[in-house]
Amino acid sequence: MLALKAGIALWAPLHSAHAHGYWPSAPEIITMLMKAGADPTVTSCLGEAPVHYAACHGWVALLEALKQQGVDLNMRTPRPHTAVAEMANPEGNESGDTVTPLMIAVREGLYDAVVFLLLHADLDATDTRGLTALHVAAKP
Repeated sequence: MLALKAGIALWAPLHSAHAHGYWPSAPEIITMLMKAGADPTVTSCLGEAPVHYAACHGWVALLEALKQQGVDLNMRTPRPHTAVAEMANPEGNESGDTVTPLMIAVREGLYDAVVFLLLHADLDATDTRGLTALHVAAKP
């Protein structure tokens, strides 16, 4: 039986489906996995849930499939492990903010995903420092 849940540092089936969100059948695969009991809140070793991967790549069809399955489109990423944050940011700048899918899509400049999330997510959601997606958009 295919494991539908994963712990820290593991890659769950939903992550795989989202990593390959360009497949035309990806939304159906996601829906099928969730109906079979896959946990949409499981995070990868870097702390991203499937909704964060969909936002990062701008896959609106996957965001829509997650929304239809009741996934929280405002789910924040957890703070990364200190060692991961330090490796990702060796110059010691502030890192480890917890962000929403909208903030991710804005940061990546993914217009269609931003528009979708503007219609379905909380525009006033903040990261760890109290910044919103508008702050992310305004950052040079």
